[in-house]
Amino acid sequence: MSNNFNSNSETKITKPLNKLQRSINKNVMVRLKNDVEYRGKMTNVDAYMNVILNDAEEFADGSLSANFGKVVIRGNNVLFINIRPDILM
Repeated sequence: MSNNFNSNSETKITKPLNKLQRSINKNVMVRLKNDVEYRGKMTNVDAYMNVILNDAEEFADGSLSANFGKVVIRGNNVLFINIRPDILM
C-alpha cells in the first residue's frame, strides 16, 4: 500500500514554533479562545506561545473595540496565530 501523503519529495516540514520565531517583528493576528482578536506587530513569542504585541488593536465581534500600545497574551488563551500580512491593517 502506497502512502501518497509524503509522495512529494519537495515537501518541507516546518515546526510551528520555529515559524513563529522567524515571524518576530511582523504583523500578526492572534485569536483567543473567547473569540477576541488582537492585531499588531509581534515582538516576542516563547515556547508556551506567550506573545507580546506592539501597536495592538483589539477586535470583538469583528469590530475594533480598543487600541493598545503593548499587549502581553498568555499562551494558554491562544486559539491560533495568523502571520499572513494580507489579513492585517
